[in-house]
Amino acid sequence: MNTSRTIVSIASVFLAASSLAQAQQSQAPANVMDPADATALGGPTVKQAPRAISLIERDAAGKVTLLSQRAEEAAVALLELTLEQKAPVEALFIKRAASVS
Repeated sequence: MNTSRTIVSIASVFLAASSLAQAQQSQAPANVMDPADATALGGPTVKQAPRAISLIERDAAGKVTLLSQRAEEAAVALLELTLEQKAPVEALFIKRAASVS
């Protein structure tokens, strides 16, 4: 009779240990990263700042390049002007170029 009680006791211990192990496996720790969330370690998204309008241009090596036209003409070219707004400015540039030459 002692043998059967021992066997039943050992069997119940194994059964309890097995069910306890299954319960622990089903409860994942809170600090474990979900593999489906691949962006979790990516950090914040950095948006590129809008490029400032500037007369200064650089080549691939980072050196400042020379303007191919006068600075005031290059500045007007960077502005978003309508044709009606550009016409008097262009006329001024033509008049100025004629007086200098």
